Amino acid sequence: MNRIGSVLFLGLFLAACGPREVESVEEFNELTARVDTYTAQLVRLKGEVTDLVQAFNQTVSKEKEFQLHFDGKQHTDEHIHLLEQRIEHEEDESCCNLLSQALDACKQLATVEASYEDALARLPKARMVKRGDNHYTLCLHYLEHECKLQSGTAKLLLADAHLQGDIIEGFEVFFMYKDGKFGTYISQGSTDIAPCTMSGFAKATPAKKLNQPSLAEDGDSVLDSLKQAGALLSTISSIGK
Repeated sequence: MNRIGSVLFLGLFLAACGPREVESVEEFNELTARVDTYTAQLVRLKGEVTDLVQAFNQTVSKEKEFQLHFDGKQHTDEHIHLLEQRIEHEEDESCCNLLSQALDACKQLATVEASYEDALARLPKARMVKRGDNHYTLCLHYLEHECKLQSGTAKLLLADAHLQGDIIEGFEVFFMYKDGKFGTYISQGSTDIAPCTMSGFAKATPAKKLNQPSLAEDGDSVLDSLKQAGALLSTISSIGK
């Protein structure tokens, strides 16, 4: 096999194997920091598109308003297609300019989404959060049952960890333990609200403050409120309603 053939074979092999999973806690932490950056960019770009389309809708009649949703019902490639179609038939120059800016932001959004998904694919398999779960007990279960650590050792690892104060059903929790080091990360999973946008609802809190049985009950009591917050953000991102 010549050199070119070898390179092509290697490329196909790596593609078939999928993205390389992280191999150390340091790499895990570096990658999750990158995911946080992508998440912030996604929130910002969705906000930009929302504002631009809202501005467009304020300049046209009700029947000409443009519908765009960031609630999982439409994908970014569909947004791009819809905007391109609308721009093609828009005669007003100022309106066309607003939609063109929205289109540019959507194209940036698609690029960031691809990077975000690629980064998540390199993380270890996640666990979906269920009602009543809290970050501390999920991490403790992982360390004791999957990593086979003694309870005391696991709790020492978590004592200095910074965990999410509130997590809601549908979030995804990632874990990484290697060479005596532990890392964990939470993504929005199947929800409509990114953990980084929950502000007052979810803050990084020392693990020793989370190791309280009452937190699971408190989490259940506010779960509906958190879901409503997610729905509200989704509604804010829905244009023309």
